[in-house]
Amino acid sequence: MNYPAASMIIAELSANHGQNKETAIELVRQAKKAGADAVKVQTYTPDTITFKSQGEAFRIKDQELWKDRYLWDLYNEAYTPWEWQPELKELALAQGMEFVASVFDPSSVEFWEQYGLETYKIASAEIVDIPLLKLVAQTGKRIILSTGMATIAEIKEAVETIRATNSSPNLTLLKCSSAYPAPVEEMNLQGIRTLKSMFALPVGLSDHSLTDEVAVTAVGLGATIFEKHLKLEEAKSTADDAFSLTPSEFEKWASSIRTATRALGSLELAPSETERATLPFRKSLFVVKDIQKGKKLTSENVRSIRPAAGLHPKYFEEILGKTVKESISAGTPLSFDLIN
Repeated sequence: MNYPAASMIIAELSANHGQNKETAIELVRQAKKAGADAVKVQTYTPDTITFKSQGEAFRIKDQELWKDRYLWDLYNEAYTPWEWQPELKELALAQGMEFVASVFDPSSVEFWEQYGLETYKIASAEIVDIPLLKLVAQTGKRIILSTGMATIAEIKEAVETIRATNSSPNLTLLKCSSAYPAPVEEMNLQGIRTLKSMFALPVGLSDHSLTDEVAVTAVGLGATIFEKHLKLEEAKSTADDAFSLTPSEFEKWASSIRTATRALGSLELAPSETERATLPFRKSLFVVKDIQKGKKLTSENVRSIRPAAGLHPKYFEEILGKTVKESISAGTPLSFDLIN
């Protein structure tokens, strides 16, 4: 499916189901009500994404939200059981939404190939997993690639890897700040322009910020896809709830994006359909004092005023000093037919 600018809005379920299947199902339903075009899950287990160890390398040190937790423990709490995911996909499709899954290793790609997934997401941390990129590209499916933390060189290598594997990939890049939540001053949205220019690809936004303004600004920079984490109104604490939106907040966020998209319009500079009704209120040349036949037009008896029923104001200097063919009453729109 081809999307016009800023028209695909993705609700990321992530860990906000709290390991409860009914909550996951309700999140899909609420995503639809909140205005999402698609829902996304993450397909991993703690053992497919990391290794169970309390070694120092596996302890989270600098990410405040999960500081001092071990990776395996965090992912064990956050992962979405795989046996739920095909059902969530079918529920999303039944409600007219698309379904996207982030994959993290070969087993998750193999899993989704069995269930006909049409859109794969590559998370920011996996942009350097070149074998995974090749495997996903080989499927021929649509790919959404997040670029958080990545350098230009790393993004270039990832894009070239995908293109070398599939000569005409359906690929979209997402500008992303991999901070949770992401400070506004670190969003660096101008990078959207950089990515569009360098790679000639559609670019969207993976938005971990806590404001609507970031996404609205991204619309103006040409973002085409928007992704945000969704939680229920009465959500319990989860690994992701601190940077997720409730359905009412998500609906407002999505509405802001669509309003900005409509306001963005096109490159054309011409009266809009609505403006055409206002065109008669432009100025034109009118006789403002009675003029007798044979008398001259002067700045005293002709003025540029509203409405636009007379000659264009640009002819004002040209008609000064000319005589009139017949007597003209004040309030008459001036035309060349009245002038000698």
